[in-house]
Amino acid sequence: MPLATLTLHATQRCQTRGIPKTAVEAAIDYGRHFYARGADHYIIGWREVRYWAEFGIDLSRFRGVQVVCASGGEVLTTYRKRRSGRLGHQLRNTDKRAA
Repeated sequence: MPLATLTLHATQRCQTRGIPKTAVEAAIDYGRHFYARGADHYIIGWREVRYWAEFGIDLSRFRGVQVVCASGGEVLTTYRKRRSGRLGHQLRNTDKRAA
């Protein structure tokens, strides 16, 4: 795959969040893909880390990296999220009830 093209916003987010370009490229090459809100999303979760480890590819240091791309392939933003969306949502709902 050719090197990913990052927008200025994505470049700034990578720098401030400590996400190397190799992590962005790994997410695009090996991450789970889905389309939502008009953009392509690539995620390296624990399932992807475990799956690709069977083929000798170590993605463990990129676990949690999420990349959002425009339809043309340009990287719009990137971030790291360790918890799954469902678990975080459940925890937030539980906290509200306890308060």
